[in-house]
Amino acid sequence: MGTTVYQRVYGLDGERCCELGHHEVLRLEQLWSFFLPRSEVNELARRAGVATVKVAPDTAAIVSQARSLHEFTEGAFDITTGPVTALWRAAAARGCVPTAEELEAAHALVNGQELELTAPCDVKLRRAGQRLDLGAIGKGYAADRCIDIYRAHGIRHALIDLGGNVAVLGGKPDGSPWRVGLQFPGRVRGESFGWLEARDTSVVTSGNYERGYSFGPQRHGHVLDPRTGTPLTNSSLSVTVVDASSTLADALSTALLVMGSERAFDFAVEQGIDAVIFDQGMIRVTPGLSSSFGMS
Repeated sequence: MGTTVYQRVYGLDGERCCELGHHEVLRLEQLWSFFLPRSEVNELARRAGVATVKVAPDTAAIVSQARSLHEFTEGAFDITTGPVTALWRAAAARGCVPTAEELEAAHALVNGQELELTAPCDVKLRRAGQRLDLGAIGKGYAADRCIDIYRAHGIRHALIDLGGNVAVLGGKPDGSPWRVGLQFPGRVRGESFGWLEARDTSVVTSGNYERGYSFGPQRHGHVLDPRTGTPLTNSSLSVTVVDASSTLADALSTALLVMGSERAFDFAVEQGIDAVIFDQGMIRVTPGLSSSFGMS
């Protein structure tokens, strides 16, 4: 999934659970990778506009949740951004920004409302050229499945971190909560501006400051706005969402990032989303996190 997976699991079955978690992440990557030709994501792209694809239950589940989130976030979250993702990657590889015509054609294929789930595991992309990109939700789903594995083996204390997607089971063995640091945008990796105490929840951060598309001296962040097909311009912004569901926290952190800090904070408060928003050095914390957030 393009990141380092870190697991810390306490208990007699801890080592076995780490092995099972590792294999679960690999299994999901085989289903959803943008880069593996035989993944279900690429099979859906090949048959877009032509036929329905019978997919794995995990794929059907994530597609179903993504469709609901597209409507809930007013289009700020959309897994049909595959055509514009592919366009920007190809453009970066050749060192030339996409033309207006290329961008218009690719963006015309982005529409989360055209994603069809016609039976429990039957998925179809309505038009030829459409393609899924699960990069903004897949790691969260994988973290949830790993927590399920730990819990099924009687584990009471565990943590998994998939590159900024942190999920914890219980607290630490000594009874204290886990403390999750929040990366300071643009600073050296590991330098935090704050932290959150966590038990039985997920802490997921989305930012636009590490990966991106480079065109000579020009650099564009890797997060694309599905409403325009273009990269976000605010490299100082990061959004952290806390939720029992890592899948939901992953998707919502990206959606709030796309909305921009002002709308993101208002939306989070309106919808009861627990979030920490960092923009231009200003930190805004929603009411639900006031007792668990601390400054570094």
